[in-house]
Amino acid sequence: MLPNNRSFRNLFVLWVIANTLGWFLVFWPFGMVPFSIGVRVEAEGWLLLVIGAVLGFFQWLVLRIYIPMRPWWFPANVVAWGVSWLTAFLLVGLLGQLILVPLAFISPALARIAGSLLFGAVSGTIIGAIQWFAFYDRVDRANWWIAASALGMTAAAAVRLATPEAISYGIDLSWFAYSIITGILLLWILDDERVYERLARH
Repeated sequence: MLPNNRSFRNLFVLWVIANTLGWFLVFWPFGMVPFSIGVRVEAEGWLLLVIGAVLGFFQWLVLRIYIPMRPWWFPANVVAWGVSWLTAFLLVGLLGQLILVPLAFISPALARIAGSLLFGAVSGTIIGAIQWFAFYDRVDRANWWIAASALGMTAAAAVRLATPEAISYGIDLSWFAYSIITGILLLWILDDERVYERLARH
């Protein structure tokens, strides 16, 4: 049961705002949407390092209210986004030869959907796993953050596939999907006595 604490009740809203603001600040100046048609792979690579840093900072501002975050949450996010992008790219490329290419002969659209969702799931899992090290011993349900991140990134990929027209105009609604799903699960993950005690002191 969530505590009757204003700071805790605001967690979801703060989390969505932090992620959305970080996403906006990184990509809006470039008019680029990651993982979309027309964006070069090499451009995605360095941009994802930037968004890892920016998102890491804004997420840290929110999470530090509830749990004592280790100082390397910020650099960990940079590493997480870079490693996840490279690993997911290589893994999807490998599986593409084994699964996606044969699937494309049956349905090119289905192969594209499967590839995008797989990319989201793999990258989300890696990002969540690296972030997990920053607070794994702070709350009992910290392990669930890896699943939350994977689910959030997969949902983001699904929304991106479902809104090609919006993306063509530079509007990426997928980040709301990630923020909402991870925000909801974050409320459950932080439903912990140690979090309550920290909030009670503020």
